[in-house]
Amino acid sequence: MSDPKGAMNAYVCDLCQARITTINLAAGTTPFMLGCKTTPNCRGTMYSQLGVGVKTTDTPTHAWFRPPTAKGLPAADAEYVMSGGLLLCRLNQGTVEAAIRAARKQPPQTPLSRQHSNEIDYQRRKERKRERSRRRAARRRGKDHK
Repeated sequence: MSDPKGAMNAYVCDLCQARITTINLAAGTTPFMLGCKTTPNCRGTMYSQLGVGVKTTDTPTHAWFRPPTAKGLPAADAEYVMSGGLLLCRLNQGTVEAAIRAARKQPPQTPLSRQHSNEIDYQRRKERKRERSRRRAARRRGKDHK
């Protein structure tokens, strides 16, 4: 089941009883269980409280986010993200307020400047041209390059 953007939840460790409060920075799926994130060397499992007992006034300590791309992630994490899963990050005091604002309201969409848009188009054309050159060179060498 997918949780909406801005949803808050709590996780409690079964061994050390530590608690974290999370907020979703994007809509997506979050796990029911995860390894203890608060006590060093604790081998306990934190269980989701399924939103029960979490007040919107609670300060989140962690945030669930969707990375811009799954590239560079371990295979299991990449597969999880591609199927709608969110990843967890710890919030420091300076980012808590920004995370809450980001999760509770959509930031205004600013249009790309014409210059920035042209730079992106130029980079894409340049990359396509390089790829075509690589393919031609591979064909000349007699290798099948895709």
